[in-house]
Amino acid sequence: MKKILGWLLVCLLCNVVQAAPLPPNFVVIIADDLGANDLGVFGHSVIKSPNIDQLAKQGMQFNNAFLSTSSCTASRASILTGRYPHNTGSPKLNDVLPAEQKTVAAYLRNAGYYTASIGKWHNGGLVVPQWDVVKDPPGESGAEGWVDALRNRPKDKPFFFWFASRDPHVPYAPLQPDGPYQPQDAVILPAYLDGPDARYTIAQYYTEITRLDSYVGKVVDELRAQNLLDNTYIIFLSDNGAPMPRAKTTLYDAGIKTPLIMAGARIAAQSQSNALVSSIDIMPTVLELAGVASAESMQGKSFVSLFKNTTENFRSEVFSEQFDHGFVLNRRAVRNKDFLYIHNFAESKYRCLLEAQPMGKALIQAFQASKLNSEQAQCFDRRSPVEELYDVRSDALNRHNLAESSAYAETKNAMRQLLLQQARDTQDVVYLQTAR
Repeated sequence: MKKILGWLLVCLLCNVVQAAPLPPNFVVIIADDLGANDLGVFGHSVIKSPNIDQLAKQGMQFNNAFLSTSSCTASRASILTGRYPHNTGSPKLNDVLPAEQKTVAAYLRNAGYYTASIGKWHNGGLVVPQWDVVKDPPGESGAEGWVDALRNRPKDKPFFFWFASRDPHVPYAPLQPDGPYQPQDAVILPAYLDGPDARYTIAQYYTEITRLDSYVGKVVDELRAQNLLDNTYIIFLSDNGAPMPRAKTTLYDAGIKTPLIMAGARIAAQSQSNALVSSIDIMPTVLELAGVASAESMQGKSFVSLFKNTTENFRSEVFSEQFDHGFVLNRRAVRNKDFLYIHNFAESKYRCLLEAQPMGKALIQAFQASKLNSEQAQCFDRRSPVEELYDVRSDALNRHNLAESSAYAETKNAMRQLLLQQARDTQDVVYLQTAR
C-alpha cells in the first residue's frame, strides 16, 4: 500500500512539473533611424512593410510611444537600462555605457535566461560581460546573423535576443532600376527641399526599410519553424527618427516618436493603445512578463496592464532630452496627449541633422543661394527659440510654435514646471544648473 501511495505521489509531482508553464522568450528588434510613421501599419502611403504590419496585426500597436532621446547611442543605453539618458552615464553619441549600469540582460541572465545582442552594438565594452553573447556579424543590414543566432542558441534555456539592425541608417546603396522604390515615389514633407537629390535619398531610405522588413519576416518564420512563436514576445521599435530635417536629433515628434509594436501570448491580436508610454518602460515590461522581480535601478514602469485595458491612463506625460550628437544640443522636452513643450535651455549648434546625402548637400546649396523658404531654412538657424510649444492635436508636424501666444501662456507655464520637477526628481544636474 505504501508503495502504491508513493508511486501516486511521484505521478502527481510529475504532472505538476509537466504543467508548469515555460518561461517566455523575448526577441527585441530595433531599427536604426526609422521614423515612427514610416511603416504601412502606421499610415505611410508608399512604404511596403508587410511583415511588420502582420506583426502588428498579431499583437498590439502603440500609437503614442516615445523615446527618451533622439540620438542612437543614448537611446539604446536608455532602453536597455530603463533609465533616462542623464542617469545612464551615456547621454552623448558614442559614449561608453558604464559597467555599473545594469542592462536588462543582467537581470534576465541571473534568472536563467540566455541573453544575446546580435547586430549593431553602440554601447561600448564595459557592459558586455552582463550578456552571454554580444556579436555584430558582417553585412550591410546588421540583420544577417539573426536567424543563425536563433538556430544556434542553447536549447535548454529561455532566451532574450536584442536584434539590432543598421537599417535604415546611412550610408545607402545606390537605387536599382528594378528596386522597390524610385525617386518619384518619395513623399516630400514641408521641411524638405523638393528636388531630384531629395527624392533619390528618400527612395533609398524606403528601400532599406523594406529590407529590414524582410528580416523581420525571417525571424518570425524561424520562430514558427522551431515551434516557439506561441511562447515568444516580439517587440519592434526604432532608436530615433529618420535622418532627415526636423527628425533625428530633434525633440519634435518626428525625432522622438517610435513605432512600437509588441506581440505575444498575453497580448490580444489586432489591438491598439493610444496610451502614452516611454521607451524606458519597455524593459520593466519584459521583466514582469518574465516573472523577474522589478529592478530598482530602472526608472521606467511596466505597461503590462495595457494589455488588458488599452485605454488606461498609463502616463500623463513623457520626457525626452538631448545632449550631444557630435555637436552640442541642450534641449529638454515634455509631451502629453495635447501639447509638446521644448526648452532650448542653452546653446545648441544645429537645429537639424543633414546626415542623409545627397539630400543634405542640396539643402545646403539652396540655403547658400537663398532659395529656401522660412521653414526649410530653419535647419541653418542656430538661434533656436528658448521655448517651443506645439498643439499636437492639430499640428502633427510641430510647425507652429505657440510659445509666444498669450492664449497658451498658462499651458506653457504648466509644462515648464513639469519639466523642472522632472529634472529635480531624476537629478538632471546639467539642466538644473544651466537652464535659462
